[in-house]
Amino acid sequence: MTAEPTQVYLPGIDIAISLPIFSKISGILDRIYHPVAKHPFAFIPVFFVILTVIRLAVEHLFFIPMAKKCVKAEGKKKILFINKFKGEGFKTLYYVFTSMISWFELLTVPPEQNWVFHVERVWTGFSDAQFPDHIYFLYSLQLGFYFHLLVYHFIEPKNKDFLEMLIHHMSTIALIAYSWDQGCMNVGYLILALHDVSDCFVGPTKMFNFAGWALSTVVGFAFLSTSWFLTRLVYFPFWVIRSVLVDYWTELVLHGLQTRIQWGIFNGLLCTLEVLHIFWFYQLTRILGSAILERRVHDAHLTEGDFDRKHDPEHAPPAPLNCPPAATTPAVEQQTPKRRKSPKAE
Repeated sequence: MTAEPTQVYLPGIDIAISLPIFSKISGILDRIYHPVAKHPFAFIPVFFVILTVIRLAVEHLFFIPMAKKCVKAEGKKKILFINKFKGEGFKTLYYVFTSMISWFELLTVPPEQNWVFHVERVWTGFSDAQFPDHIYFLYSLQLGFYFHLLVYHFIEPKNKDFLEMLIHHMSTIALIAYSWDQGCMNVGYLILALHDVSDCFVGPTKMFNFAGWALSTVVGFAFLSTSWFLTRLVYFPFWVIRSVLVDYWTELVLHGLQTRIQWGIFNGLLCTLEVLHIFWFYQLTRILGSAILERRVHDAHLTEGDFDRKHDPEHAPPAPLNCPPAATTPAVEQQTPKRRKSPKAE
């Protein structure tokens, strides 16, 4: 029996795209998903080790040489920027990969079953649902990745938002683990896919700034701010959190599982993430506005410290043309010569 071709459905539009490559991609991914889905917990430490090895490899083979060519700073500043550059490069590769596979699976679901614009569907029979292999795969992969980030958080150069990022990593791990334990993996999958979209723009924007590419940094900030606003400040609170507040409680009541603690923990973790989203979006808009008004990205500040170049002498504004620096001009030369008095008549 011939399998039906894989179709990609565009959300909100009655259009389905069917290409032979979609079926091939789906077949390859299914073969990757299946062994992980059989032993999802065992693969969490496996992914932790695999991601760490891949990170070390791509950083030394690709991103460190790239950073040495692109970063124009000197001395300790260059070493700091190279270390940050290579880390952002690896995270960008990861987020692009997870975004591609998670949204491929979301968009190949028929419209009548799709969750993207009908988040309430994720709760249908959630208490006894049998989840597909790709959900177990992404959960194991993401838990391995965030444990990896948690360890590296104490190894990488410290940023100004060290505490906020620590809270973010721990909240994300708790949210993934709790949604897994409570059988809410459908909504958890949607949340992970949603967040990875804007994360794809974080790394490149920082890397552009480390390299001193002002225009590219401003463009990156524009894409990052737009995607962050749409996914984390509009869709996430008004679709996802609303559904967890209302639809999740309704399902708990229907199944006789209602407990305020269970419902409150889930919503508390989601609201913690949303508070961090608002805080970071404020920082994004501040740096973007400063860059647009002053046309100098390095004159602005970002809480993470990755864009804080204002007090860096290596990036100080150049002196005006035809005006020698004040430090190299003797003080006596800057004074107007005194007029010589004529000798008094005897």
